[in-house]
Amino acid sequence: MPATQSSASPPLHASTRTVLTFGSVGMPIAGLILIILVYLPRHYVSLGVSLIAVAGAFSTVRLIDVFFDPFVALLMDRTKTAIGRYRPWMLGGACLVMLGTYKLLMPVGPVDGEYLIVWLVITFAGLSILNLGIASWSAILATAYHDRSRVYTMLSAQGLLGALLIAAMPIVSGGRIVPGMKNSMPALGWVLLIAVPVTVLISTGFTSERALISSEKPRLVIKDYVALLGRPSLLLLIGADFVLALGIAIIGPIYVYFMHDVKHFTIPHAGLLLLPFMGAGLAGAPFFGRLARRIGKHRAVQLGCVWYAVAQISLLVLPNMPQHYGALDALPIVLAVSTVGFASCCFTPLLRAMAADVADEIKLYHGADMTSLVFSMVTTTSKVGSSLAVAVIFPLVSLVHYDGAEGAVNTAGGIRGLALCFVLVPLFFLLIGAVVLVGYKLDERRHGEILRALALEERDPPVSGGEPIPEIVT
Repeated sequence: MPATQSSASPPLHASTRTVLTFGSVGMPIAGLILIILVYLPRHYVSLGVSLIAVAGAFSTVRLIDVFFDPFVALLMDRTKTAIGRYRPWMLGGACLVMLGTYKLLMPVGPVDGEYLIVWLVITFAGLSILNLGIASWSAILATAYHDRSRVYTMLSAQGLLGALLIAAMPIVSGGRIVPGMKNSMPALGWVLLIAVPVTVLISTGFTSERALISSEKPRLVIKDYVALLGRPSLLLLIGADFVLALGIAIIGPIYVYFMHDVKHFTIPHAGLLLLPFMGAGLAGAPFFGRLARRIGKHRAVQLGCVWYAVAQISLLVLPNMPQHYGALDALPIVLAVSTVGFASCCFTPLLRAMAADVADEIKLYHGADMTSLVFSMVTTTSKVGSSLAVAVIFPLVSLVHYDGAEGAVNTAGGIRGLALCFVLVPLFFLLIGAVVLVGYKLDERRHGEILRALALEERDPPVSGGEPIPEIVT
């Protein structure tokens, strides 16, 4: 393993090679998340589990993460091993992900809601550890305000590429593996079972960790968690992250239903539409990263919300596919889906980059490095939002009398209700997210002041555990 590097006061910049190597593990993680959020609910419905049971299973499991993530983060922040702070956690998380993937995508015998809950818990525990490790480790790979935008958008682009490869499986496999089809799920499972260990070993084996500035170990007490919530920047960040995650995640469980029953695409073609969605995201991630350099991260997120809203509405008003459609018939929908994908890629990376800035602010005013705990709050709200998506949208879909069972015949009213749920419900939450960030003040100038104060504190630490450097007037 690489030797641990010593910390330095000046802001650090991560090389492109380092980011690409470190971010390789994000590719299978994103592919698995795509399968879980988009295809797994429908898959378990096809295996005989009811819509309500599937919604209950997803909601129950993700709400457990409210307690899991902060607990793991507190342990992670105080971890010191011969191979680093984050490396052992990521190796352990990979093992949990592999076990959960095997059980979820290759079940033997009949399944029910309890089976789904158990193995979702295992899988999401592993994903939580991996995502928390990646986010926290990235915050010390790059410490400069704008370089963090670059790093997190690059990591997001790698994740999009992994999800894109899963969505492209019908092309790659010559039609033998189609995500969402019952007989294809085990094959997807084997792809992930190979990719996860390989990329985790690459990521952890070729990336160095910086030593902590402070040797202080955060105490494992609830008041540390509560104290962080006193920072307005963190409150606004987790509030925006929650509603944006909820708004985006609502689309996943009903995406195939919308494209098949509303827009009249075949199920394989509905899956292929994810290719332009994710391909546009590969271009959108660096675009919003560069935009954040000009207008700030939180303003770039707000612009992304408006962009997304306009593109999503276009999906509702564009004509549906005729019975026998060709590429030209599908072109308007493809362009609309691409525009949605271009905008959607900005939320997660820029919010994670903002979380890294907030972690620096907390390090200054609370006197301890609690980076993992800060990221756990953001990942927790994101998970709660995405888990509630199933609990929000499936009952709404049932309320408009849409039946999601395979082979079901729906009325015109039920299909119209599905279309309105798909377009308007996520927009409601995204626009709330844009409004929440109006009060966010941790911009480039403010973050620069924090880094300079941290450098001063490192050079002249408080005597006898005295008060941290006074707050800088904004």
